[in-house]
Amino acid sequence: MNMESASGRIALHEAASSPSATPELLKYLLNVYPESERLQAVCKQDEHWRTVLHHAVTSCKHESIKTILDSLQESQRLQLVCIRDQKGNTALHDAARSRNTGLVKTILNALTESQGLQVAMISNARSETALHHAAKSGNIESIRAIMELYPESERIHAACVRDQDRKCVLHWCVNALASCKDSLKALLDAIPESQHLQAVSMQDAHGDTVLHCVLSAGWALKDIIVLLPESQRLQALNLQGRRGDTVLHLFNKGASIQSIMELIPTQQE
Repeated sequence: MNMESASGRIALHEAASSPSATPELLKYLLNVYPESERLQAVCKQDEHWRTVLHHAVTSCKHESIKTILDSLQESQRLQLVCIRDQKGNTALHDAARSRNTGLVKTILNALTESQGLQVAMISNARSETALHHAAKSGNIESIRAIMELYPESERIHAACVRDQDRKCVLHWCVNALASCKDSLKALLDAIPESQHLQAVSMQDAHGDTVLHCVLSAGWALKDIIVLLPESQRLQALNLQGRRGDTVLHLFNKGASIQSIMELIPTQQE
């Protein structure tokens, strides 16, 4: 059972990752271990420091994930989920990166709220949290599930955590594999309206705000500006980027004045 392959894997790793292996097989292998040895077995890391849970997540095996976590005492599950691979990613990072809906919730449902929050706050080697990866994948369900772990007053800080390139979670939405608008909306919906302008004002290492990046990536600015309260839209359009250009200046280069004015409430014109 504990014999390792050349890549450092044991039978549990193979059962968690192989497309042909069933959750029943995984459960059988887990039950072979005495309860006192099971945590050590599932925490075993391969040559890339990946656990059985990492492999189950990247294989998108919901039932296997549940089987692994259910095999442990509630007090032991956090230890497993917090283990980082060679790149510093936890199983929650992997789940958030997937477009497969429900993986994040499958992990979080096995943890207490405080444990889930603790895992969500872990950064990998590039200072990226699971929320960064959920934003990039465009997985709205995962974004919402992670944001709901934070008290409302702390959600702005979660969305504004910067990675190694000083890009916050909202910057990552701009490069979403799905809709930038949908990812940004999911994040902003979780944050009090009074803090929306603060969120989109975040600058990356180049001095570009989230809105400057939206324009650079070719997304429709109007779709993003309408997510902000009307009272904040003019200020948002006047945010300056690295060269001193405001969002309004950049938008004006490729859009008509009329389309710009439509973004600004009449009382602010």
